[in-house]
Amino acid sequence: EAGLRRLLAGTGCEFRMVDARSAVITKTPPRRAVPQRPAPAPAPAKLAPLTHENVEVEELIVTSPKRTVGLARAPYAVSAVDGELLVEAGAADAAGVAARVAGMTVTNLGAGRNKVFLRGLADGALTGRTQSVVGIYLDDARVIYNAPDPDLRLTDVERVEVLRGPQGSLYGAGSIGGIVQIVTKRPDLDHWQGALTAGGQITDGGAAGDLIEGVINAPLIDGRLAARIVGYREASGGVIDDPGLGLANIDRTVRQGLRTTLALRLNPAWQARATYLDQTIHAKDTHYSEAETGDYARALALREPFRNDFDGLTTVVEGDLGWGRLKLSNAVQRHEIDARHDAGLSLALFDPGAAGPARFDEASAIDALVTEASLASRADRRLTWIVGVFASEYTQNQTGVLTAAAPGELYREARRDHIDEYAAYGEASWSLNERLRVTAGGRYYRLAVETRATIAEPAAAQASAFEGETADHGF
Repeated sequence: EAGLRRLLAGTGCEFRMVDARSAVITKTPPRRAVPQRPAPAPAPAKLAPLTHENVEVEELIVTSPKRTVGLARAPYAVSAVDGELLVEAGAADAAGVAARVAGMTVTNLGAGRNKVFLRGLADGALTGRTQSVVGIYLDDARVIYNAPDPDLRLTDVERVEVLRGPQGSLYGAGSIGGIVQIVTKRPDLDHWQGALTAGGQITDGGAAGDLIEGVINAPLIDGRLAARIVGYREASGGVIDDPGLGLANIDRTVRQGLRTTLALRLNPAWQARATYLDQTIHAKDTHYSEAETGDYARALALREPFRNDFDGLTTVVEGDLGWGRLKLSNAVQRHEIDARHDAGLSLALFDPGAAGPARFDEASAIDALVTEASLASRADRRLTWIVGVFASEYTQNQTGVLTAAAPGELYREARRDHIDEYAAYGEASWSLNERLRVTAGGRYYRLAVETRATIAEPAAAQASAFEGETADHGF
């Protein structure tokens, strides 16, 4: 407390202890001046007080509630990690954020395979058919449906915001656990900027890794149009050995990507931007070991490569109407995931006479179109509100093929899901006083799902097919 008093002397701020290890710092409220008699000059202190000139403390602003609001005034369980703090800590992905946010956990299945848990909620540690219950957003666009976290590298980000707990009224399906939103840095319309980072890592018992990433901000038309380009390549050397195949550090993983953002100021009140992102994660083998083989080792009959490709284009137009703010966003995305598994132990289930080695190859491709429009009131009012409409279209094609050395293909499945979702939502908050706020919100949705699937077992001359659809709506 003595240290905080010295640090805040002359800043116009005060603090309040929450518990033995936590303090909340706020601006000192203005007080009416009362004439006082001149006080006698104090005796000189042993430690001179710190002096501050022109100090302005800015409140951290978050946008995950779909409107701009101060972190301390957000009516949700929100955490925000500043991008500069992530850089200083060497946090480059969701796992790095989870180490700094209470209630957030990330599985350790390897880059591009992880699932995010908020408050212990997830649809499972492994990816399946169900929709994820934690929404991952890049700026204004959702980047997953029922796939694992694409593990976007946190290069040149403004902050990462985490909303814990159900967010159904604003975000709808896929948010019962919460929301993780990555907010990237916007292009600077007036100044050239650039940065280049290179690094390396030495792994005890594993292979070395390397990193290179760069950022350039280019004003194309001063004050009107600018581009911000981010590129990176990161290689992790791997730590798992496979003595059966005579290979070491088999799980080498490379993540590389490019993100380009164009920002255009239409007039002082309106602006538009477009962001294109392309990232690829390629792992030469899976990231697990077997206890009977030894620490950081396993023995398989074949390698299990993995690939996670994500690319998308997001456009946003937003402007100030004076009494409120209008935002229109649209996103087109494609997410491809390919994986191979050693399936030798499954051969007897399909053909007792089959000979290994055997592999099971999975492939998933998700195409998404997401559109949203929202209108939010000014943030400096006692009554704040937001209304919006949402529409999305997802098409997912999945295949799985089991192949043995002999007689060849034993099993094949193919499935196509098409999901249409529409919603209208609204939320309002009323500030009763400086410390108490009442918030209410709702969402009406309509959902339609069409599914077609086929399964074939050539060795057994068996095949089956399914086709159906279902719809749901509610509030």
